[in-house]
Amino acid sequence: MNKETERAELFQVRIYKAAAKLAKAQKVKSVLDLGCGYPTKLIKYVVPVVKEVVGVDLPDKIAIIPKIYSKGNWISCDFNKEELDLGKKFDMIIAADVIEHLENPDALLTIIKHHSCIDTVVLLSTPDAESTMKQQDGRPANLQHKREWKISEFVRYLASSGFDIIDFGCYIELNGTYPYICNYFLVRVKN
Repeated sequence: MNKETERAELFQVRIYKAAAKLAKAQKVKSVLDLGCGYPTKLIKYVVPVVKEVVGVDLPDKIAIIPKIYSKGNWISCDFNKEELDLGKKFDMIIAADVIEHLENPDALLTIIKHHSCIDTVVLLSTPDAESTMKQQDGRPANLQHKREWKISEFVRYLASSGFDIIDFGCYIELNGTYPYICNYFLVRVKN
């Protein structure tokens, strides 16, 4: 395991444990993980409790996955530049700390809607803007983040984008020595 995969193992553990618990409770058969990164948590927690997992991420991340895990369906896609059509709907969709990295976050929500049916549960997470470090001009200190939302902003954004919020909450992540709050949302596409 290289440093990047080791580091990936540390973040969003709670999201993947929650996804596994929810998948068991709702007898989920298929999971789409948008922005799966190095899918060690997906493989450890979700794969054992569902029949099908599809992971999607940038080409450089997808390229290394066969070295970690030979099974599964791994798709390369840059949500900032490409549309994604897998030709099917999923029982559960996960997007753990992905949306803040996108120039156009609406593109991710469009992909989620396209791959959702009436019963699909969607688990999203994103850092809370009120708890993360900022540059002097107010932009996120994490240069990979294009935008961060306060929880109230994100709730409004999801509602105005056609999602019903079933549940939401927060947990603390640790980035090096700097803790920050990560918000999570369990949502469904509005009928």
